Amino acid sequence: MTTMAAHLPFNRESLKGEFVPAKQGGQPDQQCGHWLIVQGNALVVTAEAPRWCLPSGPLPPAFAGTIEPPLLEQVIDTFRGRSRWLVGLVFVMITVWLAVGVVSAYQFFYAERTRAMIAWASGFGLSMIAIAMLKIWYWLELSKNAVLREVKRVELRIVRLGGEK
Repeated sequence: MTTMAAHLPFNRESLKGEFVPAKQGGQPDQQCGHWLIVQGNALVVTAEAPRWCLPSGPLPPAFAGTIEPPLLEQVIDTFRGRSRWLVGLVFVMITVWLAVGVVSAYQFFYAERTRAMIAWASGFGLSMIAIAMLKIWYWLELSKNAVLREVKRVELRIVRLGGEK
């Protein structure tokens, strides 16, 4: 099977309902099927007769162990790490600030004086900024875990290459 990268315009309409995404959750039992591999703006295809098609069969060896876990699993993994208490605290703080924001927005619309409206609007703005900062911290935590996963994969490959000598 010869593979090549071809620049193909790609959107949902070109699939015409023939593509069914994998179920949400864990990885499939068998990693066998058609592979949608994108490199930059190019889609990797095979030049099998009579036309170009997606690579098919088992997962190519170069991609073994590189499939990312689903987002829900990544979120659950943050609660298993060393800083799980901090992640829990951040989730609690996001909930508290959300409540402050909802109360501030509600009170803003029922305030009769301009000074009160400014105060409630400031409370709402502060709560939204706090939520944004906490979410940015959490996404950085998810990113850190993804980088650690990649470093472990590289270490494993180095060990495997060292063992082949």
